[in-house]
Amino acid sequence: MAYTNQDVESKAREMLGYSPLAEKGKALRSVCASAAAELESKLRTGVKSSDIEELFVSAAGVLAISMYLELDDIPGDKIDSFKAGELSVKLHSGEKAQSAASLRKHAESMLAVYLECGGFDFKGVQG
Repeated sequence: MAYTNQDVESKAREMLGYSPLAEKGKALRSVCASAAAELESKLRTGVKSSDIEELFVSAAGVLAISMYLELDDIPGDKIDSFKAGELSVKLHSGEKAQSAASLRKHAESMLAVYLECGGFDFKGVQG
């Protein structure tokens, strides 16, 4: 049985530990489809997502969380706080962006041996 985008979304929600509601729920749903499509496009020739379905759905869920965090981390300005008395401005630290990048690497490493540019290859090595 082939996975569905709903499978990826369920896995992402399970890993998040909560279910985003309303607009954030729609955003998660959208990135789940995008994450699965991105990973599908990177699979090596001859590898089908259905052959590695459980691993694929988990990796797509992790990648979807990464994308979701990236979207959630895009403020209109990068200011977290502002004080008027003794002027103080705190810029957004980008912690979510760092977490998202780490999750993206993790998702790709989960499937590294199945991806075109992942895993370990000897290319151009003379013996």
